[in-house]
Amino acid sequence: MSKPVYFNNTIRDSYQSNLAMQPSAREITEAESHALQVGWHSLQGGGGTFFHVPMLRGRDPWEEQRVMRSAYPDIPMSILVRGDTLVGYDINPDDVIEAYVRQMVKEGINGFTIFDGLNDTRNQEVPIRVVNECREEGANVYAQGVICLGDSPAFTMDLYMDSAEKLHSMGVRDFYLKDPCGVVQPGTVHELVSRLKDKYDRDVYIHAHNTHGLAYVAYMAAIEAGADGIDVAHPAMSENVAQPSALRMLQLIENHPNRYVRERAPKLNVGAIDADMESIARLRMQYRNTEPTFDREVFQALFHAKGPGGAASTLKPIMEANMKAVLGLDWRRAQIEIYRQQAKILGALGYPLQVTPHAKNTTEQAGRELFLQNQGKAPLTELTPPIIKYLTGQLGRVPGKPDPALVQQALDKAGLEAPVTERAASRLEPRMEKARQMLEDAGVTNIKDEDVLTVAMWMDEKRTGLQHVIKKEKGELQPAAEPAFPGYLRDILNGSTERHTKNGYTIRTEYDIAQAIGGAGVLEIFAQEVLEMEKYGHYKTDAETDEPEEGRAQPEYYESTYSKWRDDAKARIEAYVGSIPEMLYDDGFRNGQLYQAVSVANRIIQDVCVQKGVSRSLIPSVDQRDIGVFMDRVRSGDYIGVAEPDEDFQPQMV
Repeated sequence: MSKPVYFNNTIRDSYQSNLAMQPSAREITEAESHALQVGWHSLQGGGGTFFHVPMLRGRDPWEEQRVMRSAYPDIPMSILVRGDTLVGYDINPDDVIEAYVRQMVKEGINGFTIFDGLNDTRNQEVPIRVVNECREEGANVYAQGVICLGDSPAFTMDLYMDSAEKLHSMGVRDFYLKDPCGVVQPGTVHELVSRLKDKYDRDVYIHAHNTHGLAYVAYMAAIEAGADGIDVAHPAMSENVAQPSALRMLQLIENHPNRYVRERAPKLNVGAIDADMESIARLRMQYRNTEPTFDREVFQALFHAKGPGGAASTLKPIMEANMKAVLGLDWRRAQIEIYRQQAKILGALGYPLQVTPHAKNTTEQAGRELFLQNQGKAPLTELTPPIIKYLTGQLGRVPGKPDPALVQQALDKAGLEAPVTERAASRLEPRMEKARQMLEDAGVTNIKDEDVLTVAMWMDEKRTGLQHVIKKEKGELQPAAEPAFPGYLRDILNGSTERHTKNGYTIRTEYDIAQAIGGAGVLEIFAQEVLEMEKYGHYKTDAETDEPEEGRAQPEYYESTYSKWRDDAKARIEAYVGSIPEMLYDDGFRNGQLYQAVSVANRIIQDVCVQKGVSRSLIPSVDQRDIGVFMDRVRSGDYIGVAEPDEDFQPQMV
């Protein structure tokens, strides 16, 4: 019997990508409360920005990690570790790396997905070693050796295989192929997975974002080559710049023309997935102002910059204000210009993959280029500190060939005669004891190992870690307020059933209308469906032109599948919009009120769709004539019963 494909739910990364990791662990776990019943192989419950963002939002990252772990106690949980950078943006010394891994083991983490954005395996060696030591000591843990993929002339198949050999010698449990930008070609994936499976007795996992529509074909290419597991997102938090939908991937496997692939479809509890659909969608609606808005020109610029779409949600709070104040650019135009600059400077930098921390670093440099341009200065005449570190080898070995003049400029700024060739972390002094002393000097009395780590990992100029722990000690952490829903989703009567009347009719609010047509969750699901209809025009599913090998799905398979997804979505959208007069009528809207309520419902639909980035010309609405047709049915007695949103109106294809 064929081994089923493992489906790993990237809870942490899907919320980070689409919602900038703004929701708290409590909000996330309450929304995704049926995860244990689905049949996920594992959950990604930490790492990445899950440490830094909670601090910025006045929450303690260690407590957030405990909330996440305790909510899902009976399933393996992994975290994403940025190699020697851990969960920050700069290299840490070895004592900090070891302490962090061991603390996470204490917190109940099983999997450590360890990567380096340059594929410099020296930056993965120490965390992998510590994980393996913990396993030898009896802990139920494992290390995944990550190979970062992308679309860069500096990152070749030989380099990927060289990384695999080194990771294999370090004792990783499996290989994990990571493409956060969603730009790797399916043919590259198929060849790499085939080589890995032929040479090593190790499982192979793949992780990609579906920002540009390539992830589905890349995932299937991996599975066709024998990959063992894929990273997916819950359908209600998938797509846009996050991972592919679990249900869409399940369909692609179940209907694949190759019997061997079909037999590998996992048995998932779709009912448990459906049970969390509206609660997750409701949370997504609440944090909608943080989600990247789809715009064809913006995403096209992002594609050429080879950048991660998830960065867009984290860029906004950092850059938006300055772009507007200094350059007069609204956020849409600012993104386009930043990505265009990013594409221009990649060659001079040696074509680094846009993986953390290098995606952040090149994006910041691109932003600086706009300011230099505004001042009439030549490109790359002022380098940001992270780019200086990158060019001088202080973040690891640079695979490409940066402009020699640019490297010399960086060396001069850094006061170095030649680029650093040894492992970057080996040049750093131990930091844990220094961090502990800083806490003692600050008067912190109840010093915990986790607090020492916080200080040591965030020992930046602002002493971010120290300031956080001091506030925590004093009880002064103030969690950021949850964002308000749009006005039509806020109950101004606070749940009261009392209603005023006028001319014998009950006065109803926009909130009543929004609730009558499904509420926040259904509206979010609907808007995402409409957006996906528009995004098909951007998807680059035909990027690969080579004839596929035997046993692989032909392009027609994906074209027919996507066509079915579009047709199904269109039918659900039309059914939902068509049922709006019925839903409002059943909720008590009569006569003239019904016409007014439909007008309000149309405005609500337009708002949720525009927020997603749907072109106004493509936003569906209820025609006033449809109300008359419906009322004729009521008067003739043809309409019976209480209408509800179609049970099939779930984002199954999203």
